[in-house]
Amino acid sequence: MEVLGAGARQLDRVERATALDGLVDALRRVIRRIVPLGRLADALHGTWLGHPVHPALTDVPVGAWVAAAVLDAVPGQGWSTAARAPCTCSWSSAHTRPGRWPRAPCRSSTTSRA
Repeated sequence: MEVLGAGARQLDRVERATALDGLVDALRRVIRRIVPLGRLADALHGTWLGHPVHPALTDVPVGAWVAAAVLDAVPGQGWSTAARAPCTCSWSSAHTRPGRWPRAPCRSSTTSRA
């Protein structure tokens, strides 16, 4: 467990470092001008939810990206249900045979045919 202790000591040293304090203070002032304390700042901080909003705002896109990468890596034949989902909007307004998926693949860059 010495590795964990060494890592914790390094993090403590970085946390106490003062070299970047001036930059952080300048950034804080700029952000406060853009998002002053009040309703908008409270909404972005998640006070209405009782939990910070940042994890959801970052985890959802990252999770979608990882899921897309996994779906791209999994071999399959034809169209899988997950791969068809992004095409649903265009399919629902352009299909010619009720209840059938389009024969041509979507022209979206996020979907591919396995």
